[in-house]
Amino acid sequence: MVSYFPRHKYRSLLFQLSGFVLITTVLVLALFAGYRYQQQSKQLDAELMSLLEANTGFLATSLQVPIYNYDLHAAEAICEAVIQAKEVVSVSIENVTNVNLAFVKNDQGEVQRTKSPLIASEILWRSENITHKGKNIGVVRVGVTKKYRNESISSTLKLIVIQIIVLAFLLAVPLILLLRYRFVIPIQQLTSVSSSIASGDLEQAVISYRNDELGELAKTFSIMQESIKEKIKDLNNEVAERKQAEYTLRSLRNYLSNIIDSMPSILIGVESDGNVTQWNAEAVRVTGVSEKEALGKSLDQSFPRLSKEMDIVRVAIKLGQKQTVRERQYRQDGRARYEDMIIYPLMANGVEGAVIRLDDITEKIANEIALRRAQKMEAVGHLTGGIAHDFNNILGVVMGNLQLLKRSVVDAAALERIESALKGTLRGAEITRKLLRFSRLEPQEAKLTLIHKVVETVRELLAKSLTVSIEVQTHFPENLWPVMVDPGDLGDAILNLSLNAKDAMPNGGNLVIEAANKVLDEIYVSHNPGSTPGEFVMLSVSDNGTGMTEEVKEKVLEPFFTTKGPGKGTGLGLSMVYGFIRRSGGHLKIYSELGQGTTFQLFFPRAEDDTETEAGDDHPDSTLPTGSETILVVDDEDSLLGIASDYLSQLGYQVFCARDAEQALNVLNDHKEIDLVFSDVIMPGELDGYQLAEQIQHDYPTLKILMTSGFTKRQETDDNHRNAYLLKLAERRLYKPYSLSELAITLRRTLDGQ
Repeated sequence: MVSYFPRHKYRSLLFQLSGFVLITTVLVLALFAGYRYQQQSKQLDAELMSLLEANTGFLATSLQVPIYNYDLHAAEAICEAVIQAKEVVSVSIENVTNVNLAFVKNDQGEVQRTKSPLIASEILWRSENITHKGKNIGVVRVGVTKKYRNESISSTLKLIVIQIIVLAFLLAVPLILLLRYRFVIPIQQLTSVSSSIASGDLEQAVISYRNDELGELAKTFSIMQESIKEKIKDLNNEVAERKQAEYTLRSLRNYLSNIIDSMPSILIGVESDGNVTQWNAEAVRVTGVSEKEALGKSLDQSFPRLSKEMDIVRVAIKLGQKQTVRERQYRQDGRARYEDMIIYPLMANGVEGAVIRLDDITEKIANEIALRRAQKMEAVGHLTGGIAHDFNNILGVVMGNLQLLKRSVVDAAALERIESALKGTLRGAEITRKLLRFSRLEPQEAKLTLIHKVVETVRELLAKSLTVSIEVQTHFPENLWPVMVDPGDLGDAILNLSLNAKDAMPNGGNLVIEAANKVLDEIYVSHNPGSTPGEFVMLSVSDNGTGMTEEVKEKVLEPFFTTKGPGKGTGLGLSMVYGFIRRSGGHLKIYSELGQGTTFQLFFPRAEDDTETEAGDDHPDSTLPTGSETILVVDDEDSLLGIASDYLSQLGYQVFCARDAEQALNVLNDHKEIDLVFSDVIMPGELDGYQLAEQIQHDYPTLKILMTSGFTKRQETDDNHRNAYLLKLAERRLYKPYSLSELAITLRRTLDGQ
């Protein structure tokens, strides 16, 4: 059958050819018209100039005698006769003593005599001297208008355009029709058949009765269709079977792949020679190496820290037994991590290999350590409470007998000894009272309390308890949330922490007490065992004294532990603070660096109140500002480094980590794409955070920097008051601990230059 391709789908070829023919015709005719236009313009210009020369010459000759004889009437008659010509619009006689003749013609053709010649555009002027007997007696000046010349040219141009349109139509239409029926329609038919074949329709055919090249092409198409039909019939069955097999295999692979990728463990398949055969999604996330990059390469290339474990893999393959390595320690981003490694031998298609499974247990171990510490403190509390209770009873017996004995003794020396013994029992009773308060699990006399009000009540007592060389500063926001605590216990806690700060600053210093609203999220809680998510009020007590070692920080909350000399402390002050914060449903964090100072942060749950208080910059996670920039995190504490890295990754940033200033400078040198450095202030090594910031400012002036610290902003501002740049960093630094929302907002503001 004959296939006529739908005309509306393939008009572009006909349009292109028609356009080409039409444009070519118009261009040729336009060139011809332009030539005619140019010739007529030249002819009219020549005629106008000839008229101007003739009239000027006529006047110069005719006016010789009248001007010489001062016959003005004759001169006027001659000028009026000349200006009657259609094109002449101005005639004037100049440079003649006592003679001032000028005639002009307006648009209505009326001739008027004026004192000065006409001044107008589109007028051609010509002047000629009037001579008599070889003497110049004046000048005649004639002006002719171009108006009638332009009107004539315009009429000619319109006529030419009409001629071009008519001729173009008469020439282009037959050519377009000829192209359509002799060239475009046959090609459309062949194109239609080609499209049908491409879409799988082999029933269409082109029947052509022409004996030219297009006819031969149509016959070839018909032969090709028949051949393709035969080939397709042979392939259909084979393709159907293969598709079914591929679909079944693909479904099984996808199912198994989804199972493997959904597992939180790292699963890596290897051959006996160490080449990778399986690489799941968790392996991609941890290593940053894609599955395509890892497959077929040796394990030490794709996962360098497992290169030494190939000996264990070979043992598992050789023995055909599972091999397990528990609590395997390694370092990642400068921090220690732990994992369990299990190697399963397998045999597949005659190839020996194994599957390596890695389970991250870092958080599990951290939680176990925190749990053991909490259990230890709880056990110490119970033990202390039991002993203190019994000891308190004994002290009661001793004190009662001493008081009875005092009433019956009159000897002065004996009375003095009894009084001394009573003072000892009173001191023992006070220590016992502290032990009992440490061991209590429920708060007593808890009430709705504003922390800054309690600080105000103990401010005078603090001033008396501290030396004059210690400056006490307090800073509280206006929208501080209330908490449900025992105000007396809170005052005792503030006093105990302040006295400890005093002992850490024998030569004086700064004691900063401040509070802030905090929203702790799940990520913070996962890195701080013993804490809970929610809204808290953080009370911070900071000093810039001697600081503590890691060993001291581990034991500082235990009862009777003290770093003071004999007779200078009971070791119960911080234990009471710890007991108080646990009874209040909160938790405590300690930041301390040798030679820099110590900050105690007490987190109290926000109490329900009828008055709503805004939480400052805390935002729901769904509205947090994100980014795609590259951030370098610098912190010597592995847990805090992990928190910052997890936060930034969740916000969409690319993250590099460093544990000290030297490592940070090396990372900056290797990665020029870093946009911001997020650094702790207190770090080991030759450079602290602010010195690192100064070095970065010198080497990378455009690089943005955000500081963070557990110490107070006031303290760091005072320490850096000599340097304006460091003062600016200290004022804008992020206060530890920070939530995801606080980091997101502060980081975005720093990157945007706000």
